[in-house]
Amino acid sequence: MNSNLIDPEELPFTLEEIYRAGCLFLSEAAARRMAEALVLAGPGLIAARTERRLGWKEGGIANADQLPLHGWVYPDELLPALGSLSTDLAARVDTLRQRLALKAIYTGRGLTSA
Repeated sequence: MNSNLIDPEELPFTLEEIYRAGCLFLSEAAARRMAEALVLAGPGLIAARTERRLGWKEGGIANADQLPLHGWVYPDELLPALGSLSTDLAARVDTLRQRLALKAIYTGRGLTSA
């Protein structure tokens, strides 16, 4: 796994990949600021997800260690732009979309992924 990924689970792209994609719909300066802001937010969101998962697990939620936090906020144009850059990036975008599409369903015993 590439250690330069911003968040291997929920934003599996590097600063440079985000920047290149951002340049497709933002100015170069704005794309750089967006990429840098996402990199800076990464460790905090990863830590929050880890903490949240512990609480979910303690609460008996099934698959707690796999559920996404859904904490990332980025422009709607970002994922399509990333996917347009290469087949590798398109595959990572598709995998990310599938992962984030996991739906939590309430059962009588808690949340499970469907």
